[in-house]
Amino acid sequence: MAAPTPLIRHPLACASVVIPALDEEARIAGVVRHALADPATAEVIVVDDGSIDDTAGRARRAGARVVPAGMLGKGAALRDGVRAAQDEWLVFLDGDLSGLRPRLVGDLVRPLLHDEADFVKARFGRSGGRVTELTARPLLKLYFPELAHLAQPLGGLVAARRSLLQGLDFEDGYGVDIGLLIDAQRAGARIAEVDIGTLEHDSQPLAELAGMADEVARVIHARAAGAGRLAAGWLPAAQRPPTATAWLDPLAARRRGRRRLLVVDADELLPGGAAGGLFRFLHREPLEATVRTVELRSGALAMLHRWRRAGFMLALCSDAAPAAAEVLRRRAFADAVLPAGLPLPQLAGAARAAGFDETWLVGRAVDGVDAPGLTQVPSLHALLRLQPLPAWPAPAPAAAPASRAPAPAAAAS
Repeated sequence: MAAPTPLIRHPLACASVVIPALDEEARIAGVVRHALADPATAEVIVVDDGSIDDTAGRARRAGARVVPAGMLGKGAALRDGVRAAQDEWLVFLDGDLSGLRPRLVGDLVRPLLHDEADFVKARFGRSGGRVTELTARPLLKLYFPELAHLAQPLGGLVAARRSLLQGLDFEDGYGVDIGLLIDAQRAGARIAEVDIGTLEHDSQPLAELAGMADEVARVIHARAAGAGRLAAGWLPAAQRPPTATAWLDPLAARRRGRRRLLVVDADELLPGGAAGGLFRFLHREPLEATVRTVELRSGALAMLHRWRRAGFMLALCSDAAPAAAEVLRRRAFADAVLPAGLPLPQLAGAARAAGFDETWLVGRAVDGVDAPGLTQVPSLHALLRLQPLPAWPAPAPAAAPASRAPAPAAAAS
């Protein structure tokens, strides 16, 4: 396929537009074209957050420069976009927007160009969403009352100087927007709002909103601790992820028709194994710094991405502290973390109750008990040798329990 025709830079072009996107093929091209039609737009960068659909292809054909994300999460994608941007003025847009008004990019950067603000948030024609009104705003009133008046403190439409953003801490996930807002205010940036009329977002299921609320609350609490507005806390070593049922139920809300689950022991991602033992720090910052930089097993991420594209949702199984497991999940572009040590019947039963017809379990120590719908594979190396990948979509599940996968030597084609 021929490459898109190079775009001629408009004389007024001054802003790099960064759009993080995960499985947004339905709308991403429209958002890219809308941004490129704005005279203030110098370039559009779409950071593909491990999409398994045609998000990257459609964004590229619409005229964007596509950058693959280094790890899963909106914040991680935005951080990669800031590094890739070529202009001093940056605008963040979401990949699922519709109903945008003309010259949106120019409206957002205008306060920056006129030296009226350093950090601009969009305000649009509705009240804040459920997470904003029930979680973010009450906590802002308590810890950061100077920001509680903003209409959409969690909104993802932002304009700011690249030099300012480079000095801020980007949370990996849903907490990135509130984290950047608080950090910018604490850095002395002038905060402004711009009314952009109305727009449309994809609505999120309640289970997804619960995870967003947890992350937003954690980030505000952590920023309050850093600002001396409450006692700084420590991460208890005894914390563990919740039960399989508690994780698989919200996971099911994001299935989008996928009915197959791949559960991989987190130790399989590390050349030396023992993720739980390696990450037993007490303080969150050195814990996360270590997990971000630790070497992963060669070829593991590419293979897991192939299974995701084949229609599997991906979960890691880990006994590491929750903060360590969460960063490792994002590096693997996994959908969830499950606690280690679950009895196989409980794991298989929770997966079936969440709507998964089949579950593959890789690398976890097993007790030799078979469970209906559960296939056990001893290692990632053995999984790699299972060629070809199971067909997608999967056939109706058989009545008899799935057999244990063959040993690596027998699995070779």
